[in-house]
Amino acid sequence: MPVEREFDAVRFSVFRDQGSRLLLWFVCEAGHRPVKHGTLEYDVDRNEWISSHCDPRIQKMLECYVGAYLQRRIQSAAPASGLSENS
Repeated sequence: MPVEREFDAVRFSVFRDQGSRLLLWFVCEAGHRPVKHGTLEYDVDRNEWISSHCDPRIQKMLECYVGAYLQRRIQSAAPASGLSENS
């Protein structure tokens, strides 16, 4: 890792899931303290960002985060396989 860096951790969270839209929070940290923070919005139906991050590295991390979040959302909505009605 570079000795000189603007931040050393980035954290994401879904603040609001409205089904077709996600509102996300992000926090960039240096030395365990917030350096930058903000909100971004993603349109699930259109598969596009309504607002995106200006840093392409953070934007790529956000895209991975949203992809994983949506995959979990799909999996949690699917009926459990292999379970009988009497289980």
